Amino acid sequence: MPIHAPDQTSLFDHVPAQGQEAEDEARRKAARRMARHYIAAVEAAEIGALDRARCDTAAMVVTNATTWLPAEERDALRAALAAALARHGARSERS
Repeated sequence: MPIHAPDQTSLFDHVPAQGQEAEDEARRKAARRMARHYIAAVEAAEIGALDRARCDTAAMVVTNATTWLPAEERDALRAALAAALARHGARSERS
């Protein structure tokens, strides 16, 4: 007695294909969230509480994450980070 597997290709007929624009928007959303998280952390830290390594990490992460964003938004987030780092006596060499 042969066993026939039912044709299940129709299960996937209604799943919309995720296009490149949707993937790019997901990256931009994640980049915004990550950049804002690091900027908020630097802004919330007490003066003297951040060491050079943490400042460098924040600068690197925000710089790399914001490469996915439009130029105006990228520059605004990098400027916000630079202002927050300046408050701690550090400067963002990457912005």
